[in-house]
Amino acid sequence: MDNSWDNICYERKIYNKDTILAELKEKGCRITKKRKILINIILKNECASCKEIHWEAVQTDPTIGIATVYRMLRCLEEIGVINRKNLYKISDDYIDCLRSECTILLKNNNLFKIPGELWEKTIKNALVELCIEPGDVESVLLKKTY
Repeated sequence: MDNSWDNICYERKIYNKDTILAELKEKGCRITKKRKILINIILKNECASCKEIHWEAVQTDPTIGIATVYRMLRCLEEIGVINRKNLYKISDDYIDCLRSECTILLKNNNLFKIPGELWEKTIKNALVELCIEPGDVESVLLKKTY
């Protein structure tokens, strides 16, 4: 597993744009066009790292720098909107997380639901195939790679 800090992951909690903007204003942050773009990206996508958020942001505004992304994520973390860690963490909550239903959204908007038992079996089989003991797993990061 890649532990480099340039791929810092975060967990997005459930917030809407208006709530986030209100909390940022309350904290004394200016609400800039760049910050609004970053909030939209974070709410719209399941980006797993600062680099992914930055890549999405420069598609909209090429002047957004990686430092802006890091600062924005730090602000969002301070107000409790995100938590910089793995998106889907399987540690002490390993069994509870795996027993939860997994939903996959396809580009054609079809949804597929995978029951928790099948999800757990799939992860465990993959670990066995890779010769990894399930007890050695600290976290699992699900990331779109195509």
